[in-house]
Amino acid sequence: MKTNLKFLVGFCCLVSLACESCTTNDDRKTSKNISGKSDDRPLISTDYLLKSSIPEMGLDNFYFSKDTVCFTSPISFLYFPLGEYKKDIDFLKDHSDLELSRQEYSDNAGPIYLYKFRNGHNFIKMIRNEESGFLDIVYARILDSNLVLQNNIAVGMSKSSFCQKFFRSKVNLRSYNAVKIQSLILGVTHIYSFKGDKLEKIIVDSDYQVDKD
Repeated sequence: MKTNLKFLVGFCCLVSLACESCTTNDDRKTSKNISGKSDDRPLISTDYLLKSSIPEMGLDNFYFSKDTVCFTSPISFLYFPLGEYKKDIDFLKDHSDLELSRQEYSDNAGPIYLYKFRNGHNFIKMIRNEESGFLDIVYARILDSNLVLQNNIAVGMSKSSFCQKFFRSKVNLRSYNAVKIQSLILGVTHIYSFKGDKLEKIIVDSDYQVDKD
């Protein structure tokens, strides 16, 4: 009788351990994201994102960084997000609600002029590119819908509407709080931050080594 009891107890322990092992393995499988790290975000294939992207956008190099979806693109919109301008006064004509201030500093090549545009919480800083003659963006911080980007992206739009600007198929980024796009020209980076389903903030940064304030 004692022998049978010991056998029964041992058998029950083995079954319990086996079940626990299966549950743990299943949990690990469902919690891994595309980078292989444990996460509760849904699996999104980088291949799917690439195939779903609008061909004209040239989106590539998809990867995930914490709660951010990252990729690159060569489209000119990234380094001219508010349009192509050669004169600050022309920029103001199309954005008449902005206030302009100029900043000058000198380097070995001579004086350099920076143009600052403000509107409430929004701030844009630009510099004249001596080679192209265009005003390049140095830095921009957009916190409300008063400034609309060239492809009609604006603070307050839904995440699904934002995704439609870059993807032809439905892409679910519900669990991600930001999208980072790096240009392949002129070293410009866009970061779109979401709060819930709404676009809350747009940051445009560049490789220009000047004061960003």
